[in-house]
Amino acid sequence: MREIRLLDFYLESLADMTSFMRPAIVKARKDEHITDTAYCYAFRKMAATLGYNADPYKDLDLEYCKAHDITVIRGFGGGVTFGPLDFIIAGIVMHKSSFPKELPDIFKGLLLPVCETFKESWGIDVKYRPMNDMEVDGKKFTISGVYTEEDIIDIAVGVTIKWPSKEMVESAIPPPPEKFADKKVASIEERTTDLETLLGRDVNLDEVREVIIKGIEKAYDVKTVLNPITWKEIEYERELRKKCTTDEWFYCKTEKRKFGQIPTGIKRGEKILKMTSGPLVRATVLVDEGKIRDILLTGHYIGVTPFTIPEDIENALKGIPIDERLIGEKIEEVIAKPNVRLGFIETKDFVKVIMEAAEKAS
Repeated sequence: MREIRLLDFYLESLADMTSFMRPAIVKARKDEHITDTAYCYAFRKMAATLGYNADPYKDLDLEYCKAHDITVIRGFGGGVTFGPLDFIIAGIVMHKSSFPKELPDIFKGLLLPVCETFKESWGIDVKYRPMNDMEVDGKKFTISGVYTEEDIIDIAVGVTIKWPSKEMVESAIPPPPEKFADKKVASIEERTTDLETLLGRDVNLDEVREVIIKGIEKAYDVKTVLNPITWKEIEYERELRKKCTTDEWFYCKTEKRKFGQIPTGIKRGEKILKMTSGPLVRATVLVDEGKIRDILLTGHYIGVTPFTIPEDIENALKGIPIDERLIGEKIEEVIAKPNVRLGFIETKDFVKVIMEAAEKAS
């Protein structure tokens, strides 16, 4: 069993972790300033994290977050995540050769052993639900996600120890009806629970920390050894913090920034598509005389690499006729590039949501 370094400390919020610390450590690993690294973080504030392709006006209630002191930061991930105060997350950063090739198998490789560890430690019947959920009686109390940069993969799982309130979560991140299209529930409250509810007692961070690190070690047959963060990681984190806290960065996936003032006579249509056990894709299309004048692809993307691929698709589709075959061909050209991964999204999914948005244009 090999030893790997472990980072274990408090961060300001989950948003700080996903937007600054996580990509900083991945970059440091890519640049070979550090070796394979596991981590475990707890947090001082509540937060809502926007994925790179999320729209802050459509995927969050910004005024509610501001009024309730909920930190909001746009990062590089896939979805939109609420980070409560009583929450802990652990993960591992390694070269892609240490993981399975396909995204569903990458998630399964972590979450199945973690499920087993939770069962052994707490006696709760946790089940893995593809692609990236862990459930007890159909309710989830964890989140998980993958972040990649070139040949480096970071996969993490977080445990909600205690929710502040379900009303707060649904108010901060109002889910569209399509969010639960593939599930037998209609709200976040019906879909989620927390560890204290499952165990029927108070749970402290140290207990969860010990169990979740044990799950990471079991999944990858490693022994973690506590080590401090390096100056290079701190340097990268500061660079990312400077970049990701500007208005230009935060609002760049909004219609106002993308389209500006829509001219008279240009039609606008929007459609949301939720894939089973996978991403939620939103297409907003401007139509001008049967052609795509402009397009904005937002939503909750899981496992899309690089995370800018939706923007590449947007650029490829501008100005072309609204034709199912032609749209599909242009998308195929984009995703045929090296090192592109769409997770559970396929060309036909993009074509479907774009065509339906164009058909709704008025």
